[in-house]
Amino acid sequence: MKGSCLINSSIVLGLRIIGKGFSAGKKLCAFLGLPFLSKLAFRNQERKLLKATERVAQENINTALSEIKGSNSFTKCGISIDGTWQRRGYSSLNGCNYYGIAIRSNVGNLQKMMSSVIAAFFHCVSGKNNSLHGQCPEGSESWCRYQKAKAAGSPLKEIEQGSPNKIIN
Repeated sequence: MKGSCLINSSIVLGLRIIGKGFSAGKKLCAFLGLPFLSKLAFRNQERKLLKATERVAQENINTALSEIKGSNSFTKCGISIDGTWQRRGYSSLNGCNYYGIAIRSNVGNLQKMMSSVIAAFFHCVSGKNNSLHGQCPEGSESWCRYQKAKAAGSPLKEIEQGSPNKIIN
């Protein structure tokens, strides 16, 4: 990747990680006296990041599938499609449900929907060694347990490892 493309991708990713978008980047660069991407170029960078994320996620899914198939024991792979895992001691925060909520609660507002989906992604990959709740809604009414605890003045201690950096980066 060339230097200017890397900078563009990095600034878009950085803005998204902290829960900000095009307008915030434009203001920041204006304050610093730097040129900024056009809205179209910003969206193109977002699409590139999304494609890279999807590619890495698919590679990880394929690797996990190969490990499961090669293990001769499907008991190492627990799945649940009916939600019962939520009542059996698992501490996941409803993973995929956040994406559905993000989409359904923002019908008609594509920008807010995109921000919510990105927030859900970073929330779901967050872990004790890599807390990425910066885009989650803040306050005591947040769906994010981390942000709720923070608002109450007692930060939540993450116990899950979170996703590997290959997925996040």
